[in-house]
Amino acid sequence: MAAEILVVGGTKLQKKLIRESGEYYLTRLAGYQVASQLTVVVKIRKNLFEEENAKADCIWDDDEHREFEVRIDSSMTTVAMLRCLAHECVHIWQYVSGKMRDTDSISIIKWNGKKIDRRHTDYFDLPWELEAYSMEVGLLERFMNYKGYFKKKWYVDPDFASGS
Repeated sequence: MAAEILVVGGTKLQKKLIRESGEYYLTRLAGYQVASQLTVVVKIRKNLFEEENAKADCIWDDDEHREFEVRIDSSMTTVAMLRCLAHECVHIWQYVSGKMRDTDSISIIKWNGKKIDRRHTDYFDLPWELEAYSMEVGLLERFMNYKGYFKKKWYVDPDFASGS
């Protein structure tokens, strides 16, 4: 069994796609054996961006880093939600693999054994964010290709979307 992905909120199609893509991303990143030990609750939430300035986020729910909660803003397109999930799955993999660890301080994260103070580093320069942003599109594209979803009517390629 792949990672267990539970989805709260969203449409029937969004739930299906989030489950499928989450399983795909985590298996691709962590391997089948590790991914099969993970449980991820994805909450599709209204006004997340307006209220917390986040399109999506991820927290771990247990000390063994096997249970996670991902929140995604519901106002995005389905494809944008899948891209954000890919980004958050990279963070899950970073925790599961031990690349990223929390410390006693909410501001300090251990990245590959080195302490990094988030207060003194721009968000887009944080190494875990650089890695997640560099991988999210590739994960999304591979998933879409694997499932053959590029020609589905709900698919809107952000590179060719009109009005953007």
